[in-house]
Amino acid sequence: MKIYTIQSLKLIIIFIIIFIVVGAIPIDTLSAIESESPTDIVKRLIKIICAIKGEESILSLSEKKENDALKKRASEIIDVRGLSKRALSEHWDNRDKKERDDFVLLLTKLLENIAYPKSGSFFEDIEMLYKGERIVKDQATISTSVIHKKEGNISIDFKLYLVKGRWLLWDVILDGISLVTNLKTQFNQIITENSYQDLIRRMNERLKNG
Repeated sequence: MKIYTIQSLKLIIIFIIIFIVVGAIPIDTLSAIESESPTDIVKRLIKIICAIKGEESILSLSEKKENDALKKRASEIIDVRGLSKRALSEHWDNRDKKERDDFVLLLTKLLENIAYPKSGSFFEDIEMLYKGERIVKDQATISTSVIHKKEGNISIDFKLYLVKGRWLLWDVILDGISLVTNLKTQFNQIITENSYQDLIRRMNERLKNG
C-alpha cells in the first residue's frame, strides 16, 4: 500500500483540501448553508482556503483577523472531531474525554495554522474540474480532477456526510489515497512503536516549527 509521509507535498495538499478546501466571501446565512449541495460546500471551502494568506508575520492586524476568521470558517466545514476519531481508530477509545478534546483542538490548530495557509499557492496553479456528485442517503462523494503545473493531473474525491442538516467534509481521496487511512496508518505506527504521548509531542513540534 502506498503511504505518503507527513511532510510530503501531496499529503499537505490533502490536509489543505480538507485540512481543506476559496477571496473573501460574505458570511452565509444559516438557511443558505443548509440549502447548499455537497458540491457547493466543496467549492465554498476551496474559495475560503485560497483566500487565506501565508506569512502571517508580515500581515497587518486587520489581515490577521481576516485570516483567523477564514480559518474558522474552513474548520466549520470539516468534521475535525470525526476525522480525529477515525484517524486514531482504536486509540481514540483508549483516551479520556479531556485527551480527546485536546487532540481535536491540536489537530484543528495544525489545520488552521499549517495546512490551510500552505494550500494557497497550490490552488493558484491549478485548474479544477468537477466531474460529478453522488449522494447515497447521508453520504456524498464529489469527484474532481485538477491539472497542476508541477504535479500534473491529480484525481481528488471529497467525502462528506450529512450531520443535523449540514454537509461536513470527513475525508479526501487523492489519487486513490485516503487522508483518513493515511493518517490512521501513521498515527498507529507512532503510537504502537512509541506512545500516544510521542504522537502528541510530534504534532506539537510540527505546530511550533510550522
